[in-house]
Amino acid sequence: GGRVVAMVVQSTDARTLQPLIRQHVTLGANLMTDEWKAYAKMHLLYNHQIVKHGEGEYANGVAHTNTIENFWSL
Repeated sequence: GGRVVAMVVQSTDARTLQPLIRQHVTLGANLMTDEWKAYAKMHLLYNHQIVKHGEGEYANGVAHTNTIENFWSL
């Protein structure tokens, strides 16, 4: 029931991604990401939960990125 916004970005650094996240994600929403450093400090604005793909983790309690991974498979 959610909404996906997909776009080409110039960079995947925090300076590029964080304003886009703030523009498209409601403050206080659940935000589930991997451990990419550009998402640092997102916990200040969102209920940010992280799964550590680099450590072989694909779910952490209710946190997962399976839904967006399914989107990318389309």
